[in-house]
Amino acid sequence: HLQEQSPPRNTAVAQERSQIFERLDLAESDEALIDEWIAELPSYHVLKKEWDEAETLRADRRATLATDAELLDLDPVEIQQQLEDQQRIADKRDELSEEIAEIEVAIQRAKDGHELSDLLSDEQAARSELEESREQNGAAVTGALLTNWVRTVAIESSRPQVFSRARELLVRLTRGRLLLELDDHASPPKFRARSGSGPAQPVENLSIGERVQLLIAVRLAFLEQDEPTRLPLLLDEALGTSDDGRAGEIIDTIIEVAGEGRQIFYFTAQHDEVGKWIARLENSGIPHEVIDLTEVRKLDAAASTPLRISAVELPEPPGPEGRTHDEYGVALGVPDIDPASDSMDGLHLWHVIDDVDRLHSLLRRRIVSWGQLQRLHLYGGEGLVEDGGNVLEQASVAARTIDAACRAWRIGRGKPVDRRALQDSKCVSDAFIQEVSGLARRLEGDAQAILEALEAGDVARWREKSTTCLRDFLETNGFLVSEEPLSVGDIRVRVLAAVADDLREGRLTDVFVDRVVGSFATSTGGAESDGAAPRA
Repeated sequence: HLQEQSPPRNTAVAQERSQIFERLDLAESDEALIDEWIAELPSYHVLKKEWDEAETLRADRRATLATDAELLDLDPVEIQQQLEDQQRIADKRDELSEEIAEIEVAIQRAKDGHELSDLLSDEQAARSELEESREQNGAAVTGALLTNWVRTVAIESSRPQVFSRARELLVRLTRGRLLLELDDHASPPKFRARSGSGPAQPVENLSIGERVQLLIAVRLAFLEQDEPTRLPLLLDEALGTSDDGRAGEIIDTIIEVAGEGRQIFYFTAQHDEVGKWIARLENSGIPHEVIDLTEVRKLDAAASTPLRISAVELPEPPGPEGRTHDEYGVALGVPDIDPASDSMDGLHLWHVIDDVDRLHSLLRRRIVSWGQLQRLHLYGGEGLVEDGGNVLEQASVAARTIDAACRAWRIGRGKPVDRRALQDSKCVSDAFIQEVSGLARRLEGDAQAILEALEAGDVARWREKSTTCLRDFLETNGFLVSEEPLSVGDIRVRVLAAVADDLREGRLTDVFVDRVVGSFATSTGGAESDGAAPRA
């Protein structure tokens, strides 16, 4: 019976086996692979169970987060970041809770005892001590200022007369561009020169022409100090290292010295220099004579080079030629007022002198800025200015008005941030200084905009604590301010208060005040503002 049933059963099993291989897309020879799968079946069932449990948990979590759908769009990195942020907040909450508990305990302890009244008593004593200390400090500061003033006056009065005279001469020779100073702290004391409102610098930093002018001033001062009578001044090749522009200034300087009655001997072997001197002297009215040593020594005429007279052309400012004050300013290319500057030293004279003919006369003498005019007045150079007293008084009132307007404009506007400020802050390392200073230039030195750009990540790898450090520095040093800028109307009120006496006594007109204040209309943040600097 078994033999009869075996062939059909084997056939059925063989067919079932073939169907299995066909369903799995395997060949008959892959039977060993099926054996491996069968061996891994228990592991598969375990993993399948874990998968199903994970899917169930995932579905539950998605249902829980249904009200916060945006969380489902975050990638794992963002989710991890938020988890860390929340953990920091939680840690901070625990710290605050502990601090609150300590404060509550301290309050209760104070209520139960006499600590509060003792502390109030200590506070009152501290206030009294602070007030007394403030009065003492005020007196000390006043005393220090007075002492410094007395010391300065004493130093000035004790310095040799030759120094004061050299300073006066240098101011006159440079038309007020340079001021001679003496560094008493150096050993030995050294001469320094100051240009405008900039720092005093060593003499060796001056240009060749400026050093020649300084040397002439010092030598003349020594001559005047010691000479029993006015002696001649001997100069040898003084123009040898100067370009035409500086050579013209040196020649004019020496001609001016000659105009005061001093005889000048100028020695040169350069024929072109002789020609420059003759061309300049012919327009000066100063008596002069050219002595050719070739002729004096009766040398062969062939050894003498024919003299060519060529004028030293110094740049001349355009004349008024019937122009109005505004038109003349355009023709001169006058720079606008820089309200962010703390000094009026570089202010062009066009801004403070309305008389175009008088302005042209000053410009022809290369007196261009308000600082030059001031120094000429302070150090004996009024003779270079026609009607010097009136000119200086009118210009002083105008400069005072512009200065008041600039000071009002700076309220609510921090100083511009530049590379020097970033380096001084000690918050920007050498690795970042180039990129951060470039950012400052692009944002025109706006402190708030610079900080916002750093916080927004405009500088790669920049750290938050460096931003905090820089913010503290900018706030402390006047680059970042919390006040609101003044409107044009508010600026006008402050200017009127500053120059009230000048208006009342007729030294100033409302028209000029309105012109100055009106020039700030485009730089006060109004609707029409274009960021331009004011032009008075």
